[in-house]
Amino acid sequence: MRGCWKGLGAVVAVMVAGICMAQTVYTINTVGFVETTVGAGMTDTVSAPMTPFAIDSGTITAAAAAAITDGAKDWSAVDVGPGAEGYLAYFVEIKDGANVGRYFPILSNTADTLTVETPQDLTALGLVGAAYCIRPFLTVQELFSDAAGAPVLSGGDSPALASNVLAWNGTGYDTVYFSTFFGENIWRQAGGGPANEWPVYPDEGLLVVNRDAADAKVMSLGEVADNTKTTWAVQGLLLAGNPFPANVALDDSELMEADGGPFAGGDSPALADQVLLWNSGTSGLDTYCFSTFFGENIWRQAGGGPAGATELTAGKAFFLNNLFGDAAAWPRTIPY
Repeated sequence: MRGCWKGLGAVVAVMVAGICMAQTVYTINTVGFVETTVGAGMTDTVSAPMTPFAIDSGTITAAAAAAITDGAKDWSAVDVGPGAEGYLAYFVEIKDGANVGRYFPILSNTADTLTVETPQDLTALGLVGAAYCIRPFLTVQELFSDAAGAPVLSGGDSPALASNVLAWNGTGYDTVYFSTFFGENIWRQAGGGPANEWPVYPDEGLLVVNRDAADAKVMSLGEVADNTKTTWAVQGLLLAGNPFPANVALDDSELMEADGGPFAGGDSPALADQVLLWNSGTSGLDTYCFSTFFGENIWRQAGGGPAGATELTAGKAFFLNNLFGDAAAWPRTIPY
């Protein structure tokens, strides 16, 4: 994942179509959309809880340190590497087994092998025999455009004059905006090149600065995700999104080590791993941690009361500050 995460409880309309659509690639999943509102003149968080449709699937027959092979495939005429702007365009998602829900961005391909971006040696994961699918990354242009293809965020001649989309890179934010400089009308990275194809990772959260006088309606379209798994290569800060079109309470988040997650509790917020939720009222972060003070073993808001029912909201995002727990995987089970 690119980096970090942030969350907020604002109005989110979750509408999942009651339509089942046959995916010839591997399964039948529910399709639909999630609409998230970023208020006029507000800073808020956004994620994309609907998953882009798979374009291919199969079974892994071999794995190397940073590559997987499907001996039954012939991708000779296929390019699932970076797109025209140089950004990663596709990822491979593991569909079953011990690593179900993990995904790896694709760097290049040969006739039967995908070279991927990975934080660890794939030969240690036991991927041979696992089912997989290949999906395109959702792009900034797709997520922040309306049905007619027009941007839902205000553009400008510079980042300071436009609404901004900020992605956490591990140490700070990368910024993209809709540039109208000399009539170019494209998404652009601040200080960089075109960014229409800027990828939004499946479990990533984004921070959005809406400088417009009107609310921005952000639509995530696709299919409902299966179980997912987010990994930390090292301890630190991540900005994540809820990958499901349903809210998930902290009690059900599977973040804690006892539930198979990476987080450790502690006697105080300073001694525990933290969930940081964006507060639109204060334009700041509220801190939550799993308190073990005097053996209580409950989620608490820093300086407040029990918070196990506090929700990670569909279509929103949140920071995870992994200070003391494992640099490991966070499994997320479908909450419905």
